[in-house]
Amino acid sequence: MMGGDDLWVEGASSGTEIDLTVRWLRSVWRDALVEVPGRPVLPIRSERLFPLTPAAEVFIYRDPASFESWRRDGLTAGNADAVIWVSRSEDALSFVVNDRRSASGLLVSELLENIKWNRWLLQGNTQPRGEAA
Repeated sequence: MMGGDDLWVEGASSGTEIDLTVRWLRSVWRDALVEVPGRPVLPIRSERLFPLTPAAEVFIYRDPASFESWRRDGLTAGNADAVIWVSRSEDALSFVVNDRRSASGLLVSELLENIKWNRWLLQGNTQPRGEAA
């Protein structure tokens, strides 16, 4: 069971955004493990992990020790900031972290800005946000 803070971006989410999320986190959590329900847990750097397009949710553990701690003990004070849960629905892409001000919370906040920017560009916008066309 996870507690903490929910962060999200509203609007229909394509499965590609979960794929993008995991690929983006590869550069930050290099030793992470990714759990997709119904699939084996794999290292974030494994090409067998992709594509994640059909996934509705993923759990991303910072490293193997974090995964083992969650599996063995569930949520503890020591591992609370070591996992990010991502899920998509018809109306939002959601992330659950222990605390939005924590290291994982700040990562997700930055990621959400990138997703919003990507969505804005995919709508055909060419000017940077905030600038007149």
